[in-house]
Amino acid sequence: MEKRILQDKLAAFLILLISFAAVFSSATFYILSPSASQPFMAMGIYSQELLGYTQPATNSTVVAGNRLNWTLTVTNNMGSAQFVMLVARIANSTLPSSNSTTPSNFPEIVTPELFLGDGETSNVNFTWTLQSVTPQSGGRLLLNLTVQGQPVTIAGDNFRFIFELWTYDFVCSCFHYGYGPQNASTGVWLQVWFNPSG
Repeated sequence: MEKRILQDKLAAFLILLISFAAVFSSATFYILSPSASQPFMAMGIYSQELLGYTQPATNSTVVAGNRLNWTLTVTNNMGSAQFVMLVARIANSTLPSSNSTTPSNFPEIVTPELFLGDGETSNVNFTWTLQSVTPQSGGRLLLNLTVQGQPVTIAGDNFRFIFELWTYDFVCSCFHYGYGPQNASTGVWLQVWFNPSG
């Protein structure tokens, strides 16, 4: 009988010991494991003049002579600092936009570069003025703009700015479209359509 009680106490002790060890090792694993996250970079654009800083800049009528100040916002959550270039393009409806794998074919008009620390969000001012709008044949328009102090001319219809995020790749010592490894990068882009009015 005494042997039986000793065996029961030993069994209870072992069960408790194993239970506490399992709870302790699970808690230790949870505390020491890095939190799961997916690296990403993001970009947005806002305009105080057109829609207020709480709303994105979108399809707006722009009157010749008005200076527009937009703010590009870039966020880095890649787990390390990133050297980025923001490529701005002026476009019409003749060529396709950027997508998640391919940048646009429209010419670059400005390309500000900046360093972003991990978890950092940075703002870049983007200032432009529609100087003049000249009607052409077939309903097309000729636009003269000043973008970041540089003169820009474009003809066509259905105008837009395209903004792309490019990151620096130390392997090739060059910028490439999107973020992540160059052979598997994820493109980040946005476009803002506008209606010119002369």
